[in-house]
Amino acid sequence: MPTFIRNEKQPRAINLDNIDSIKAENGIRYEIVFERGLYAAGSGELAVIDRWQFDTEKERDKVLKWILDNYALKF
Repeated sequence: MPTFIRNEKQPRAINLDNIDSIKAENGIRYEIVFERGLYAAGSGELAVIDRWQFDTEKERDKVLKWILDNYALKF
């Protein structure tokens, strides 16, 4: 059964079963980046599946902590 997460401020839900990496990035906005490995291509690189953007670092970190606290065993 797929494990979807969502946040009321984000346009799309994320299926964690398709995610191999989650990381925080600081760019123009504060982001949580969801990535998947490209193992079939043999490269072992990560491709960005989606980015959740936040207005503040505190808001981003709170959501990232919630994801890791509740779903960390999936990674």
